[in-house]
Amino acid sequence: MFSRKKENVELTSFYRKEFFHLLINPKMKILYGNSILR
Repeated sequence: MFSRKKENVELTSFYRKEFFHLLINPKMKILYGNSILR
């Protein structure tokens, strides 16, 4: 259960990092948004 929680924390930090990169790079944000809509 502890290792499961640790995995979730690592995933969350990963997504937070990705989101931060999207905020920095608007072009990537557009590409990312298009891939989600598709």
